[in-house]
Amino acid sequence: RRRLGECALLLILASIISAPYISEAKGLINHRFYPFSSSNETELVVSQCRIPPFQEPESDATVDDSSTSRCSVQPSSLTLQSPQIHQLAIQYAPVLFFHPLEKYTLSSVNATFDSPTSGKIHQLSDGVYLQTVDDQLNLTTLLKLTRGVDTSFNAHEYFFARNNLTEEYVNGEGYETLLDESNHSTGHRQSRAPIYYNVIDSGNNTWTFNYFFYYAFKGYSNMIIGNKNIPFQLGPFGMHEGNWEHISVKVCHTSFGEEDSEVPTTQQLPEPIAITYQQHGWSETTNCSLGECHFFEGTTHPVVFVALFSHATYPFPSYNQVYHKIPISSNNSQYALFLVDRTHYLDDQNKMSFFQPNATNVIRLLDPIEVNESTPENQYWNAFGGHWGNITSPNLEQMIPHCLNINHTDYVPCPTKEQDPVFYRVMQMIGVRPPDYGSEILEPNGILASTYDFFANFNMGQSGPVTKHSFWEWSPPINAPIWNFIPQNTTDEEYCETAILLPAPDSGHDVEYGTWNIRANVLGVIVMVIGLPVATSVFLWWLSKILSERPNLLKVEDGEIQPPKGGLKSQIYLLSLAFTMWYAIVVMGAAMFAYAYDDIFDLMKKYLPIFQWDLVTAFLSRLCIIFLILDTLLVVLLWLPSYMLQAKLWHVYYILVGDDEHAKKYEDGGLVNLPFRGIQIGFIICFGFLLVSMMLAVVFVIVSVAVVGFSYGFSEACFTVVSDLGVCIDLTAFGGDQIVCGEDFEQFCDSWVNIQSSLTLWGSCIVAVGHYYLIGIGGMAFYQQVTVNQ
Repeated sequence: RRRLGECALLLILASIISAPYISEAKGLINHRFYPFSSSNETELVVSQCRIPPFQEPESDATVDDSSTSRCSVQPSSLTLQSPQIHQLAIQYAPVLFFHPLEKYTLSSVNATFDSPTSGKIHQLSDGVYLQTVDDQLNLTTLLKLTRGVDTSFNAHEYFFARNNLTEEYVNGEGYETLLDESNHSTGHRQSRAPIYYNVIDSGNNTWTFNYFFYYAFKGYSNMIIGNKNIPFQLGPFGMHEGNWEHISVKVCHTSFGEEDSEVPTTQQLPEPIAITYQQHGWSETTNCSLGECHFFEGTTHPVVFVALFSHATYPFPSYNQVYHKIPISSNNSQYALFLVDRTHYLDDQNKMSFFQPNATNVIRLLDPIEVNESTPENQYWNAFGGHWGNITSPNLEQMIPHCLNINHTDYVPCPTKEQDPVFYRVMQMIGVRPPDYGSEILEPNGILASTYDFFANFNMGQSGPVTKHSFWEWSPPINAPIWNFIPQNTTDEEYCETAILLPAPDSGHDVEYGTWNIRANVLGVIVMVIGLPVATSVFLWWLSKILSERPNLLKVEDGEIQPPKGGLKSQIYLLSLAFTMWYAIVVMGAAMFAYAYDDIFDLMKKYLPIFQWDLVTAFLSRLCIIFLILDTLLVVLLWLPSYMLQAKLWHVYYILVGDDEHAKKYEDGGLVNLPFRGIQIGFIICFGFLLVSMMLAVVFVIVSVAVVGFSYGFSEACFTVVSDLGVCIDLTAFGGDQIVCGEDFEQFCDSWVNIQSSLTLWGSCIVAVGHYYLIGIGGMAFYQQVTVNQ
């Protein structure tokens, strides 16, 4: 009994101690987002690649695992028409963040109907234009067309279109600059337009607030090619007039605000229990009870990241929200075109454009049954069930890619065929026909037809809020079409790393889509190797003609012998100086080659170990040292007789003028007594080794040409086939121990395309050309010294 009593006491104490932790675990803490702060706790990392998660269609965030409602309060006495509901709608309205390149901003519905003569109303029959119903954009006509009918079934029968889509109109209401407390610009931009909402009773003691965002125009679709970090947009796909997007926010009934004097505050309100983000006809739901939601700091406002041009809504920012894949194949080449949304929200100065709700910019939508003849005419559009904009089909003759920089903050020229053959080929396979891509259109396996069919729906003006399923009831999540291609348990990281392979924006990859220009370097080397020797040969021939004349070293004027001057330096030192200059150039070229070839041979040893690269490296290194010593000795043996000849000349001069004192100084200096013939023999011997050194330089050129060949060949292979995940290269055939595929294959190709490849070529050719000059100038210097000595 005593032991049982002790156990009971311990259980009671444990329950008391753990009670706070158990109650807190019922609802995990959601993230608070405040981008204006420097605190890491209020930041959201912008992912490079993200996939909307796979969600079970029957999932319901309003009930827990035991099918018990998460909202335990009693049903509210408030009706959906109560004024307090509008206050709740403002408190739960989202804060929207827009892409820095977004130009089709939020718009006001009133701007679309500001002038009846600005548009017309038309009727369709089986998706084909039938007739014009009204030559003006008459709101009364819009009301009569769909009043009293099921708008969801009538949505495709009528549409209106503006006569002239001016830039001012399609760009929406735009932004106003946000000022700080000192009335100075912060650089941030706040939307001028309103948003719209309706509210429904969604059961289980919950309300659902649907927030609708109207854009006068929708822009190009955003895309990326698998394995190619080249963000681009492809028009005219995705473009259409009239774009409605929305999110749904489900909240528990609240007792606050039931008295007329009560206005709920953020501190009094519970957080939403679920938020659904709508995206191109599918959706993504975050469960706030599981800590999946993001709210603006200090508020119950959900955070929404709006996609560039498509205006789809997402809970997270990302450079690439991948929602669909279009496989492309032609002539055994396999590629993948990914359709993405881009929700990066910061510009290059870390400034942002956003919408923040307040009491004046959150407007309630009317229920269609509320719209009648007594409703103000400017509200008739609330009951219109047709399309908000023209019904168009994408024109395949006008497809043009628009490329973005690596940080998605500006537009850059798309890569040419030389810069990126894979991008060029895929554009041809899609059917792009701008002048930069030539007239040739590849015919892949049905890609044009399938691409056209998929995007046809993207070029249709969207129907209004009353035609949305969520306008009437809470909708379960709908998975994005990308899940038709991947297993349900695939994570973002797994798929992005294996199928899309996108490096991070700050990874140091070349923004210009180019590589080290091997062709230009090869052309430059050819000009140097051929052009310079030809030009210099002419110069040396002219110089030899001058030097072939017997030099007049001492002159007699007015019966007196003049001291050596004037042509002395040109006769004795000129060619020695030229030889030394080219010796320095050869040393520079050898240093350039030595700097680069170490990395190149490391690559050779890594990927092609079948050859004894260590022996090759050791052999070339020792030869370089030997011939560097011999070339240096040649410089010494060339300058030594030059100084000796100068001393002899002054010695002869002082003897002829009878100045024995100075003449004896030159004799005692030793230079005059050096054996000129012996020095010349030593020079001839070293000069012979100079010819061998020339042949070594040719070996350097052959090695560097092979390296450049590897570089160019592998870079072409990389650009041509690396996008195909099934392409591999078997390095075991060359003595390696691996088969490289996919990303490893790309790294293998890219490792050869570097500055070292060109440095080996330039360095070896400089050494070879330099030896040509050393041989020519050295021979002329030898001849000149013999002449002067005579």
